[in-house]
Amino acid sequence: MGKVFYQNNFIKENNSRYLSFTGHEFISASFFDEFYIRDTALRKNIIGFNDIKIRYIVEFSILYHHHAMNTRLRSDNLSYFQKGLSISQQLLEGLYSNLERFFDIEGDKEGFQETLKSISNRFQKPMTINERNEILRSVWKEIWINNLNRRLGLLFLNILLAVDNLAASRKRGRGGSIFHQTIEQFYNYYIK
Repeated sequence: MGKVFYQNNFIKENNSRYLSFTGHEFISASFFDEFYIRDTALRKNIIGFNDIKIRYIVEFSILYHHHAMNTRLRSDNLSYFQKGLSISQQLLEGLYSNLERFFDIEGDKEGFQETLKSISNRFQKPMTINERNEILRSVWKEIWINNLNRRLGLLFLNILLAVDNLAASRKRGRGGSIFHQTIEQFYNYYIK
């Protein structure tokens, strides 16, 4: 979700121009957190999970799905990249109109609309390094000190890593590496 707001974040390197999504995981985690807080239908339909536990498990998987790219370094660089975030009313309306068909439970649409308003206000200025570090610290604490939370967090993280890697590989037309083949096997065996 966080990548949607990076539409103007062009980087020039080696005579090429491309979009950079560095730090999108912080925006995505914040988006999920805001939606989770506002969407009572979502919380009611999560069966068998403590309210706080599932919130942090999902946030953990979102925040750390690029952990091999050094999450702290990505956090430190985010304020630079966040200057290119595009949060116009037109973008928010387009995002809502593209996703509203997926909200079939009463309360989902309203929760999502409230989330869009909140995100728009929240990211008018860049997140501070202290805010980002506090997000990392609080999620890490909730996940890592409890064995069940840690296992569920790693399971969710593995699923997100698999589908994120496969989507990126297919989009770029790559995928012959041993790592990619392993991810493909994991996806086909456990997720598909």
